[in-house]
Amino acid sequence: CAGVLPTLDTDDRDRSGHLQLVCTPGADPIGALAAALAPVAGASAADLAEEIRRAPAGFGELCRRVAGPGPAPPVLVVDQFEELFSHDVPDAERLAFATALTSASPALVLLAVRADQVERCIELAPLRPALAAPVLLGPLSADELREAIVAPARDAGVAVEPGLPDRLIADLGARGELGYDPAALPRLAHALRETWNEGDGAALTLAGYRRAGGVDGAVARTAEQVYAALDVEGREVLGPMKPGEVRSASMQVELKRGSTSDSLPVRVTVFDDKTDQYVAEDL
Repeated sequence: CAGVLPTLDTDDRDRSGHLQLVCTPGADPIGALAAALAPVAGASAADLAEEIRRAPAGFGELCRRVAGPGPAPPVLVVDQFEELFSHDVPDAERLAFATALTSASPALVLLAVRADQVERCIELAPLRPALAAPVLLGPLSADELREAIVAPARDAGVAVEPGLPDRLIADLGARGELGYDPAALPRLAHALRETWNEGDGAALTLAGYRRAGGVDGAVARTAEQVYAALDVEGREVLGPMKPGEVRSASMQVELKRGSTSDSLPVRVTVFDDKTDQYVAEDL
């Protein structure tokens, strides 16, 4: 989805202006959908969520209200749609969410979902017609990975130390068009974020990348930091976890950063089926 909305912004055919809305399902997909609409709908996210749950097939009327008078329809992007299945979302909530999205006309809806989760999507009857002709996107090539690493930094005025992109690509195992697991891309994103946090605020460096733990270690390192910050009760809530297990915890973790303290919700899983390392997501 990353290139779709900028394309709409710059394509001459769309200068009339699409209203652009983006959400990820998370643990509360209808709440996330309502939160995306709230700023332009003139209603609270809570009220919108209640309206969607009450009549998901009427979601199109809500989209029509926020569309405005222009000829271009709203564009609703639901990224990481597979989160609908990775959280403990009730079946009725999943069905209502799918019904709302497939009833969104006049809005255009774009779902981005991992290929290995398409079968789960087919289980939701409202989605089946839309999945009859999906657009398939393969993994990024090594050159595309390099651009994905360098371009955002360049646009933000951040320097990238020579050699860092090649090290990242090598650690992913990318070789030409093949050779790496596309599911590793979130770990790449996290490693880049932690590389920035370990830097001087002006550049992404190899030294910062090594301190962050690299592609394979950065998420585990961050998770261990979060786990170490938990009190005894928090650790008991998490309890022992098995490789591949996903668990949601409703606790709030106090993380002290310098003189400030941030309260963050934590979702913990295990990404490596060969170890018992903790992984923290949604940090």
